[in-house]
Amino acid sequence: KCLRRVMQADGPQCVPFYPHEHVQRRSDLGLADLSAQVVADVEARQLDPLQFERARRAIRTHHGDQKLLVLSDLEIAKALRVVESQGGKVVATLAGLLLFGRGEDLLRHVPTHRAAFQVVDEKADVRMNDFFTAPLLETIEAVESRFDARNDEKEVLVGMISVPIPSYSREAFREATLNALLHRDFSQLGVVHVQWHPDHLLITNPGGFLAGIGPHNVLSHEPRPRNPRLYAAMNRLGLVEYTA
Repeated sequence: KCLRRVMQADGPQCVPFYPHEHVQRRSDLGLADLSAQVVADVEARQLDPLQFERARRAIRTHHGDQKLLVLSDLEIAKALRVVESQGGKVVATLAGLLLFGRGEDLLRHVPTHRAAFQVVDEKADVRMNDFFTAPLLETIEAVESRFDARNDEKEVLVGMISVPIPSYSREAFREATLNALLHRDFSQLGVVHVQWHPDHLLITNPGGFLAGIGPHNVLSHEPRPRNPRLYAAMNRLGLVEYTA
């Protein structure tokens, strides 16, 4: 049997270390990239052309790698390293499914991928509760559209010029949302929550800090994405910055 050491209320103890926790622990230590795992049942030809068009639009809008725009869907997938050759076939990785997969394949092979946009009132009652299981680019668009619909602007007079100031920065919101979606632990069940409260936004995701990173050094520690293959692909699309 396999045990792990944990700190309980009454002191350190040994508890069962289950097989599904091994993957999570390797991910926390940076020894495994779940997003690079091959999904042998899904060939590249089964990926959704509509999601590739979303990727091209993201490249144009966010100034991503322009060289990708002249490539076919399969060539884009290969350039982003979200497909692999296996047994004479080209099959998707987890990152490939998350970016370009069809809904039914995502639900079957990545049931942990789920996001929610919620509006919470002063009494902590949930007034809107929209859930998303679509590929990442489509999910981001859906979440941002709901954010934009509620992000009011106030006119501030600067000298003789009236300047519109939004309640929240759209760029900061996108970065926080992307970080929550891309750095979540896909080995855990759970939901990426974006909650709109009357006086603040709350964005959370499943999974803790990677080993060696905590609240004391999260701002100064060198970048360590939890899902490097997925993060690198999104970087080439222009949606996130990547520092090696």
